[in-house]
Amino acid sequence: MEQQRFRTYLRKKQFLNPIKMNSAFTNLDCEINLSEEMKSFSVLAQEKRQVFIKHTLMQNTSIDTWRAIPVTEHEVEIMKNESTMRKEELISVINSILISLPETQRSKYTNLKNKTKTILLTILQEIRGLNNAEDAIDEENEDKELIDEEMI
Repeated sequence: MEQQRFRTYLRKKQFLNPIKMNSAFTNLDCEINLSEEMKSFSVLAQEKRQVFIKHTLMQNTSIDTWRAIPVTEHEVEIMKNESTMRKEELISVINSILISLPETQRSKYTNLKNKTKTILLTILQEIRGLNNAEDAIDEENEDKELIDEEMI
């Protein structure tokens, strides 16, 4: 009932009338108007947020690793192809995979910035192979543990 009265009151005051100019920038009694700054607050807030995000990302990551978002499937395939990646991109991919490897294997792959692109491609393939082998060993161990638990 209260909602119905409120809706009637809004219609009577023509508060939501799209033809009436600046109806959303005054209170219900049409006594108080918002300032121009407050009217454009959401636009200003969005701009400030975008600037903040860009500034934060630029501080935390190097500009060289930024890539455009692919639009077509062909562009996606090109971007996934390691041979077309730049050296900096290869290093970031290698580092992201190295995290999942044990410390003993990581020490072998240091000083990546001084390596050539072809060596980096070889390292990437080696690391992927090691990572896949680690995953296979982990799966085998989990299977053995499940079988042992079932026997008990």
